[in-house]
Amino acid sequence: MNRGRLVLIVIGGMVAALALVELSKRGLLSGHSPARALRDFRARGGLRLTYALDLDRAVEDRLDACALRVRGELESAAAGVTSTSTLDRRGAASEAVVRSNAAARVDKARGETNCRGVAIEPGADEHELRLRAASGLRETIQRDLAASVSARLSRLDVAFVPPTVAGETLTLDLPAPATDFARVRRLIAHPGDLEFKSCDDGSPYMKRLAQLAAESKAAFPGLEVGHDGWTSYGSGARHDDVYLRDADRAELDRFLASLAPADALPPDRTLGFERLTARGDDPARGDAWRTYLLERSAILSGDFISDAEVAWDPQTGRPEISLTFDAAGARLFETFTERHVGAKLAIVLDDEISSAPVIESKIAGGHARITLGGMGDPRQQLDEAKDLVAVLRTGSLPAKLRLASEQRVPAAR
Repeated sequence: MNRGRLVLIVIGGMVAALALVELSKRGLLSGHSPARALRDFRARGGLRLTYALDLDRAVEDRLDACALRVRGELESAAAGVTSTSTLDRRGAASEAVVRSNAAARVDKARGETNCRGVAIEPGADEHELRLRAASGLRETIQRDLAASVSARLSRLDVAFVPPTVAGETLTLDLPAPATDFARVRRLIAHPGDLEFKSCDDGSPYMKRLAQLAAESKAAFPGLEVGHDGWTSYGSGARHDDVYLRDADRAELDRFLASLAPADALPPDRTLGFERLTARGDDPARGDAWRTYLLERSAILSGDFISDAEVAWDPQTGRPEISLTFDAAGARLFETFTERHVGAKLAIVLDDEISSAPVIESKIAGGHARITLGGMGDPRQQLDEAKDLVAVLRTGSLPAKLRLASEQRVPAAR
Protein backbone atom coordinates (compact mmCIF):
# COMPACT_ATOMS: atom_id res chain seq x y z
CA MET A 1 0.00 0.00 0.00
CA ASN A 2 1.07 3.55 -0.54
CA ARG A 3 2.20 5.32 2.63
CA GLY A 4 4.05 8.11 0.86
CA ARG A 5 4.19 11.62 2.23
CA LEU A 6 3.66 14.71 0.13
CA VAL A 7 7.05 16.20 -0.63
CA LEU A 8 7.20 19.85 -1.68
CA ILE A 9 10.07 22.30 -1.57
CA VAL A 10 8.66 25.72 -0.79
CA ILE A 11 10.35 28.37 -2.91
CA GLY A 12 7.87 31.10 -2.87
CA GLY A 13 -5.00 22.58 -43.72
CA MET A 14 -6.14 25.91 -42.30
CA VAL A 15 -5.84 24.36 -38.88
CA ALA A 16 -2.30 23.18 -39.64
CA ALA A 17 -1.26 26.60 -40.98
CA LEU A 18 -2.66 28.38 -37.94
CA ALA A 19 -0.91 25.88 -35.70
CA LEU A 20 2.41 26.72 -37.32
CA VAL A 21 1.86 30.43 -36.79
CA GLU A 22 1.05 29.83 -33.13
CA LEU A 23 4.13 27.64 -32.67
CA SER A 24 6.36 30.21 -34.29
CA LYS A 25 5.11 32.83 -31.83
CA ARG A 26 5.97 30.49 -28.95
CA GLY A 27 9.39 29.65 -30.39
CA LEU A 28 8.61 25.93 -30.24
CA LEU A 29 9.44 24.92 -33.79
CA SER A 30 12.36 22.50 -33.96
CA GLY A 31 15.25 22.62 -36.38
CA HIS A 32 13.30 20.45 -38.86
CA SER A 33 11.63 22.58 -41.53
CA PRO A 34 7.97 21.65 -42.07
CA ALA A 35 8.35 22.37 -45.78
CA ARG A 36 11.35 20.04 -45.97
CA ALA A 37 9.52 17.36 -43.97
CA LEU A 38 6.66 17.54 -46.48
CA ARG A 39 9.09 17.23 -49.42
CA ASP A 40 10.82 14.28 -47.74
CA PHE A 41 7.49 12.57 -47.03
CA ARG A 42 6.43 12.92 -50.65
CA ALA A 43 9.80 11.78 -51.99
CA ARG A 44 10.73 9.01 -49.54
CA GLY A 45 7.41 8.03 -48.03
CA GLY A 46 6.92 7.30 -44.36
CA LEU A 47 4.16 6.64 -41.84
CA ARG A 48 0.68 8.19 -41.82
CA LEU A 49 -1.09 8.11 -38.46
CA THR A 50 -4.82 8.85 -38.26
CA TYR A 51 -6.42 9.58 -34.89
CA ALA A 52 -10.06 9.92 -33.85
CA LEU A 53 -11.12 12.52 -31.29
CA ASP A 54 -14.27 13.35 -29.35
CA LEU A 55 -15.07 17.06 -29.63
CA ASP A 56 -18.06 16.88 -27.27
CA ARG A 57 -15.82 15.45 -24.53
CA ALA A 58 -13.18 18.07 -25.33
CA VAL A 59 -15.72 20.88 -24.85
CA GLU A 60 -16.68 19.42 -21.47
CA ASP A 61 -13.01 19.18 -20.46
CA ARG A 62 -12.44 22.81 -21.47
CA LEU A 63 -15.33 23.91 -19.26
CA ASP A 64 -13.95 21.90 -16.33
CA ALA A 65 -10.54 23.53 -16.77
CA CYS A 66 -12.13 26.98 -16.80
CA ALA A 67 -14.16 26.15 -13.70
CA LEU A 68 -10.92 25.35 -11.87
CA ARG A 69 -9.56 28.76 -12.85
CA VAL A 70 -12.70 30.47 -11.56
CA ARG A 71 -12.54 28.53 -8.30
CA GLY A 72 -8.90 29.51 -7.93
CA GLU A 73 -9.93 33.15 -7.97
CA LEU A 74 -12.88 32.58 -5.65
CA GLU A 75 -10.96 30.57 -3.07
CA SER A 76 -7.94 32.83 -2.73
CA ALA A 77 -7.76 34.80 0.51
CA ALA A 78 -8.66 38.47 0.17
CA ALA A 79 -9.36 40.99 2.91
CA GLY A 80 -9.38 38.19 5.45
CA VAL A 81 -12.15 36.32 3.63
CA THR A 82 -11.76 32.84 2.16
CA SER A 83 -14.64 31.50 0.10
CA THR A 84 -15.66 27.96 -0.68
CA SER A 85 -16.99 27.05 -4.10
CA THR A 86 -18.68 24.14 -5.84
CA LEU A 87 -19.01 23.00 -9.45
CA ASP A 88 -22.36 21.83 -10.83
CA ARG A 89 -22.58 20.17 -14.25
CA ARG A 90 -26.39 20.34 -14.36
CA GLY A 91 -26.43 17.58 -16.92
CA ALA A 92 -25.13 19.74 -19.77
CA ALA A 93 -21.83 19.04 -21.53
CA SER A 94 -21.65 22.62 -22.80
CA GLU A 95 -22.46 24.40 -19.52
CA ALA A 96 -21.18 24.47 -15.95
CA VAL A 97 -22.05 26.50 -12.88
CA VAL A 98 -19.73 27.60 -10.08
CA ARG A 99 -21.21 28.79 -6.79
CA SER A 100 -19.45 30.60 -3.95
CA ASN A 101 -20.47 31.51 -0.40
CA ALA A 102 -18.69 34.88 -0.79
CA ALA A 103 -20.98 36.85 -3.10
CA ALA A 104 -18.74 39.93 -2.99
CA ARG A 105 -15.99 38.04 -4.75
CA VAL A 106 -18.03 36.45 -7.54
CA ASP A 107 -18.04 39.47 -9.83
CA LYS A 108 -14.31 40.03 -9.20
CA ALA A 109 -13.56 36.43 -10.14
CA ARG A 110 -15.55 36.83 -13.32
CA GLY A 111 -13.56 39.89 -14.33
CA GLU A 112 -10.16 38.37 -13.55
CA THR A 113 -10.62 34.94 -15.15
CA ASN A 114 -9.91 34.57 -18.85
CA CYS A 115 -10.72 31.20 -20.42
CA ARG A 116 -10.12 30.75 -24.13
CA GLY A 117 -13.36 29.78 -25.85
CA VAL A 118 -15.51 29.89 -22.70
CA ALA A 119 -18.00 32.63 -21.82
CA ILE A 120 -18.29 33.47 -18.10
CA GLU A 121 -21.62 35.07 -17.26
CA PRO A 122 -23.64 36.00 -14.15
CA GLY A 123 -25.69 33.11 -12.81
CA ALA A 124 -29.11 32.84 -11.22
CA ASP A 125 -28.06 34.94 -8.21
CA GLU A 126 -25.09 36.87 -6.80
CA HIS A 127 -23.45 33.65 -5.59
CA GLU A 128 -23.30 32.01 -9.01
CA LEU A 129 -21.33 32.16 -12.26
CA ARG A 130 -22.42 30.36 -15.42
CA LEU A 131 -19.80 28.96 -17.80
CA ARG A 132 -20.81 28.05 -21.33
CA ALA A 133 -19.09 27.12 -24.55
CA ALA A 134 -18.64 30.22 -26.69
CA SER A 135 -19.38 30.24 -30.39
CA GLY A 136 -16.52 28.61 -32.30
CA LEU A 137 -15.13 26.66 -29.33
CA ARG A 138 -14.98 23.42 -31.29
CA GLU A 139 -12.91 25.10 -34.02
CA THR A 140 -10.67 26.61 -31.32
CA ILE A 141 -10.09 23.13 -29.88
CA GLN A 142 -9.18 21.80 -33.35
CA ARG A 143 -6.58 24.55 -33.81
CA ASP A 144 -5.21 24.10 -30.28
CA LEU A 145 -4.96 20.33 -30.80
CA ALA A 146 -2.88 20.70 -33.97
CA ALA A 147 -0.61 23.19 -32.19
CA SER A 148 -0.24 20.96 -29.11
CA VAL A 149 0.74 17.87 -31.11
CA SER A 150 3.25 19.93 -33.10
CA ALA A 151 4.70 21.40 -29.89
CA ARG A 152 5.26 17.94 -28.40
CA LEU A 153 6.99 16.63 -31.49
CA SER A 154 9.13 19.75 -31.74
CA ARG A 155 10.48 19.10 -28.25
CA LEU A 156 11.56 15.63 -29.44
CA ASP A 157 13.42 17.23 -32.35
CA VAL A 158 11.92 14.85 -34.90
CA ALA A 159 10.86 15.49 -38.49
CA PHE A 160 7.10 15.68 -39.07
CA VAL A 161 4.57 17.26 -41.37
CA PRO A 162 2.33 19.62 -39.33
CA PRO A 163 -0.85 17.70 -38.43
CA THR A 164 -4.20 18.52 -39.98
CA VAL A 165 -7.53 18.31 -38.18
CA ALA A 166 -10.79 17.84 -40.07
CA GLY A 167 -13.95 17.24 -38.08
CA GLU A 168 -13.08 14.61 -35.48
CA THR A 169 -10.00 13.26 -37.27
CA LEU A 170 -6.34 14.24 -36.88
CA THR A 171 -3.83 13.15 -39.54
CA LEU A 172 -0.07 13.16 -39.00
CA ASP A 173 2.58 12.32 -41.62
CA LEU A 174 6.08 11.25 -40.52
CA PRO A 175 8.81 11.07 -43.17
CA ALA A 176 11.17 8.09 -43.30
CA PRO A 177 13.79 7.21 -42.24
CA ALA A 178 14.66 10.13 -39.96
CA THR A 179 11.76 9.79 -37.52
CA ASP A 180 11.64 7.55 -34.44
CA PHE A 181 8.16 6.19 -35.16
CA ALA A 182 7.81 4.23 -31.90
CA ARG A 183 8.65 7.24 -29.73
CA VAL A 184 6.26 9.48 -31.66
CA ARG A 185 3.43 6.98 -31.21
CA ARG A 186 4.15 6.79 -27.48
CA LEU A 187 4.27 10.55 -27.04
CA ILE A 188 1.02 11.21 -28.90
CA ALA A 189 -0.74 8.37 -27.07
CA HIS A 190 0.13 10.12 -23.79
CA PRO A 191 -2.81 12.52 -23.15
CA GLY A 192 -0.84 14.29 -20.41
CA ASP A 193 -3.93 14.73 -18.22
CA LEU A 194 -2.62 15.55 -14.75
CA GLU A 195 -5.11 16.08 -11.93
CA PHE A 196 -4.91 16.40 -8.16
CA LYS A 197 -7.97 14.93 -6.43
CA SER A 198 -9.07 14.61 -2.83
CA CYS A 199 -9.25 11.07 -1.40
CA ASP A 200 -12.38 10.23 0.61
CA ASP A 201 -11.09 7.95 3.38
CA GLY A 202 -13.35 6.15 5.83
CA SER A 203 -16.32 6.30 3.45
CA PRO A 204 -19.40 4.16 4.24
CA TYR A 205 -19.65 3.50 0.52
CA MET A 206 -16.26 1.75 0.44
CA LYS A 207 -17.22 -0.32 3.48
CA ARG A 208 -20.33 -1.43 1.58
CA LEU A 209 -18.20 -2.23 -1.48
CA ALA A 210 -15.83 -4.29 0.68
CA GLN A 211 -18.77 -6.29 2.02
CA LEU A 212 -20.01 -6.99 -1.52
CA ALA A 213 -16.50 -8.02 -2.61
CA ALA A 214 -16.25 -10.52 0.26
CA GLU A 215 -19.65 -11.97 -0.68
CA SER A 216 -18.57 -12.28 -4.35
CA LYS A 217 -15.28 -14.10 -3.72
CA ALA A 218 -16.40 -17.21 -5.61
CA ALA A 219 -17.15 -15.25 -8.77
CA PHE A 220 -14.07 -13.03 -8.45
CA PRO A 221 -11.37 -15.17 -6.77
CA GLY A 222 -8.55 -12.66 -7.21
CA LEU A 223 -10.44 -9.81 -5.54
CA GLU A 224 -9.23 -8.84 -2.06
CA VAL A 225 -10.21 -6.26 0.55
CA GLY A 226 -7.39 -4.15 1.97
CA HIS A 227 -7.18 -1.85 4.98
CA ASP A 228 -5.07 1.29 5.19
CA GLY A 229 -4.39 3.44 8.23
CA TRP A 230 -2.26 6.43 9.19
CA THR A 231 -1.97 9.13 11.81
CA SER A 232 -1.66 12.79 10.91
CA TYR A 233 1.59 14.31 12.17
CA GLY A 234 -0.04 17.70 12.66
CA SER A 235 -3.28 16.87 14.48
CA GLY A 236 -2.66 13.33 15.69
CA ALA A 237 -5.99 12.32 14.14
CA ARG A 238 -6.33 8.70 13.09
CA HIS A 239 -7.44 7.88 9.53
CA ASP A 240 -8.64 4.45 8.40
CA ASP A 241 -9.60 3.40 4.91
CA VAL A 242 -10.86 0.35 3.05
CA TYR A 243 -9.96 -0.46 -0.52
CA LEU A 244 -10.21 -3.20 -3.15
CA ARG A 245 -7.14 -4.95 -4.55
CA ASP A 246 -6.67 -7.33 -7.48
CA ALA A 247 -3.70 -8.44 -9.58
CA ASP A 248 -6.07 -8.57 -12.56
CA ARG A 249 -7.40 -5.12 -13.42
CA ALA A 250 -9.96 -6.67 -15.78
CA GLU A 251 -11.42 -8.76 -12.93
CA LEU A 252 -11.65 -5.66 -10.77
CA ASP A 253 -13.49 -3.86 -13.57
CA ARG A 254 -15.86 -6.81 -14.02
CA PHE A 255 -16.75 -6.77 -10.33
CA LEU A 256 -17.53 -3.05 -10.44
CA ALA A 257 -19.62 -3.53 -13.59
CA SER A 258 -21.63 -6.26 -11.81
CA LEU A 259 -22.86 -3.93 -9.05
CA ALA A 260 -26.57 -3.34 -8.78
CA PRO A 261 -27.84 0.20 -9.47
CA ALA A 262 -28.44 0.67 -5.73
CA ASP A 263 -24.71 0.15 -5.14
CA ALA A 264 -23.52 2.51 -7.88
CA LEU A 265 -21.00 5.24 -7.10
CA PRO A 266 -22.39 8.48 -5.65
CA PRO A 267 -22.59 11.09 -8.45
CA ASP A 268 -19.95 13.33 -6.84
CA ARG A 269 -17.42 10.50 -6.40
CA THR A 270 -15.27 8.36 -8.70
CA LEU A 271 -12.92 5.41 -8.21
CA GLY A 272 -9.23 5.90 -8.92
CA PHE A 273 -6.76 3.06 -9.54
CA GLU A 274 -3.13 2.82 -8.49
CA ARG A 275 -0.70 0.20 -9.79
CA LEU A 276 1.13 -1.38 -6.84
CA THR A 277 4.61 -2.84 -7.34
CA ALA A 278 5.73 -5.96 -5.49
CA ARG A 279 7.83 -5.17 -2.40
CA GLY A 280 11.20 -6.77 -1.84
CA ASP A 281 10.20 -7.92 1.66
CA ASP A 282 7.10 -9.70 0.33
CA PRO A 283 7.83 -11.06 -3.18
CA ALA A 284 4.90 -13.46 -2.96
CA ARG A 285 2.54 -10.49 -3.36
CA GLY A 286 3.19 -9.42 -6.90
CA ASP A 287 2.09 -6.36 -8.82
CA ALA A 288 -1.56 -5.46 -8.33
CA TRP A 289 -4.14 -2.68 -8.61
CA ARG A 290 -5.84 -0.94 -5.69
CA THR A 291 -8.72 1.50 -5.51
CA TYR A 292 -9.15 4.94 -3.97
CA LEU A 293 -12.49 6.70 -3.57
CA LEU A 294 -11.98 10.21 -4.97
CA GLU A 295 -13.97 13.39 -5.27
CA ARG A 296 -15.04 13.60 -8.90
CA SER A 297 -13.99 17.24 -9.37
CA ALA A 298 -10.25 17.89 -9.43
CA ILE A 299 -8.82 20.56 -7.15
CA LEU A 300 -5.90 21.23 -9.50
CA SER A 301 -4.90 20.21 -13.03
CA GLY A 302 -1.89 20.30 -15.32
CA ASP A 303 -3.12 23.64 -16.69
CA PHE A 304 -1.67 25.25 -13.55
CA ILE A 305 1.87 23.95 -14.12
CA SER A 306 4.31 26.62 -15.22
CA ASP A 307 7.31 24.30 -15.62
CA ALA A 308 8.36 20.66 -15.41
CA GLU A 309 11.82 19.11 -15.44
CA VAL A 310 13.60 15.83 -14.83
CA ALA A 311 15.05 15.54 -11.31
CA TRP A 312 16.65 12.72 -9.32
CA ASP A 313 15.34 11.08 -6.17
CA PRO A 314 18.22 11.38 -3.65
CA GLN A 315 17.13 8.18 -1.88
CA THR A 316 16.71 5.86 -4.89
CA GLY A 317 18.92 7.59 -7.45
CA ARG A 318 16.11 7.23 -9.99
CA PRO A 319 14.56 9.91 -12.20
CA GLU A 320 11.40 11.76 -11.19
CA ILE A 321 9.48 14.79 -12.40
CA SER A 322 9.70 18.14 -10.59
CA LEU A 323 6.67 20.40 -11.08
CA THR A 324 6.29 24.14 -10.54
CA PHE A 325 2.82 25.65 -10.12
CA ASP A 326 1.83 29.06 -11.42
CA ALA A 327 0.46 31.69 -9.02
CA ALA A 328 -3.17 30.59 -9.39
CA GLY A 329 -2.24 26.94 -8.94
CA ALA A 330 -0.22 27.69 -5.81
CA ARG A 331 -3.18 29.61 -4.43
CA LEU A 332 -5.59 26.73 -5.05
CA PHE A 333 -3.14 24.28 -3.56
CA GLU A 334 -2.61 26.35 -0.44
CA THR A 335 -6.34 26.66 0.19
CA PHE A 336 -6.98 22.95 -0.33
CA THR A 337 -4.09 21.67 1.77
CA GLU A 338 -4.99 23.99 4.64
CA ARG A 339 -8.49 22.48 4.77
CA HIS A 340 -7.40 18.85 4.35
CA VAL A 341 -4.44 18.35 6.66
CA GLY A 342 -4.15 14.63 7.47
CA ALA A 343 -6.05 13.50 4.38
CA LYS A 344 -4.58 11.92 1.26
CA LEU A 345 -4.21 13.69 -2.06
CA ALA A 346 -4.28 11.57 -5.22
CA ILE A 347 -1.97 12.61 -8.06
CA VAL A 348 -3.71 11.25 -11.17
CA LEU A 349 -1.82 11.02 -14.45
CA ASP A 350 -3.80 9.87 -17.50
CA ASP A 351 -6.50 8.24 -15.36
CA GLU A 352 -4.00 6.28 -13.26
CA ILE A 353 -3.00 7.29 -9.73
CA SER A 354 0.73 7.97 -9.63
CA SER A 355 0.76 8.33 -5.83
CA ALA A 356 -1.52 9.32 -2.96
CA PRO A 357 0.57 11.07 -0.30
CA VAL A 358 -0.67 12.35 3.06
CA ILE A 359 -1.00 16.12 3.45
CA GLU A 360 0.91 16.96 6.62
CA SER A 361 0.46 20.74 6.70
CA LYS A 362 -0.71 23.74 4.70
CA ILE A 363 1.47 24.24 1.63
CA ALA A 364 1.83 27.81 0.48
CA GLY A 365 3.54 27.12 -2.86
CA GLY A 366 6.59 25.57 -4.43
CA HIS A 367 7.54 22.45 -6.35
CA ALA A 368 5.70 19.12 -6.32
CA ARG A 369 7.17 15.91 -7.65
CA ILE A 370 5.88 12.87 -9.52
CA THR A 371 7.67 9.60 -8.88
CA LEU A 372 7.68 7.11 -11.75
CA GLY A 373 7.58 4.09 -9.44
CA GLY A 374 8.72 0.58 -10.12
CA MET A 375 12.23 -0.85 -10.28
CA GLY A 376 12.72 -1.05 -14.05
CA ASP A 377 15.73 -0.12 -16.15
CA PRO A 378 16.89 3.36 -14.98
CA ARG A 379 17.81 4.32 -18.56
CA GLN A 380 14.33 3.43 -19.77
CA GLN A 381 12.83 5.37 -16.86
CA LEU A 382 14.96 8.38 -17.81
CA ASP A 383 13.57 8.27 -21.38
CA GLU A 384 10.05 8.00 -19.93
CA ALA A 385 10.74 10.96 -17.63
CA LYS A 386 12.01 13.08 -20.54
CA ASP A 387 8.95 12.24 -22.62
CA LEU A 388 6.64 13.04 -19.70
CA VAL A 389 8.35 16.41 -19.22
CA ALA A 390 7.78 17.16 -22.92
CA VAL A 391 4.10 16.30 -22.42
CA LEU A 392 3.65 18.37 -19.25
CA ARG A 393 5.51 21.41 -20.58
CA THR A 394 3.23 21.62 -23.58
CA GLY A 395 0.15 20.80 -21.52
CA SER A 396 -2.47 18.12 -21.91
CA LEU A 397 -3.94 17.65 -25.35
CA PRO A 398 -7.14 19.69 -25.85
CA ALA A 399 -8.84 16.47 -26.98
CA LYS A 400 -8.04 12.84 -26.27
CA LEU A 401 -6.79 10.92 -29.30
CA ARG A 402 -7.44 7.31 -30.28
CA LEU A 403 -5.32 5.73 -33.01
CA ALA A 404 -7.75 4.82 -35.79
CA SER A 405 -5.34 3.69 -38.52
CA GLU A 406 -1.67 3.43 -39.37
CA GLN A 407 -0.52 3.38 -42.99
CA ARG A 408 2.90 2.94 -44.52
CA VAL A 409 3.17 5.38 -47.43
CA PRO A 410 5.65 4.27 -50.12
CA ALA A 411 8.24 6.56 -51.66
CA ALA A 412 7.27 8.37 -54.83
CA ARG A 413 8.33 6.56 -58.02
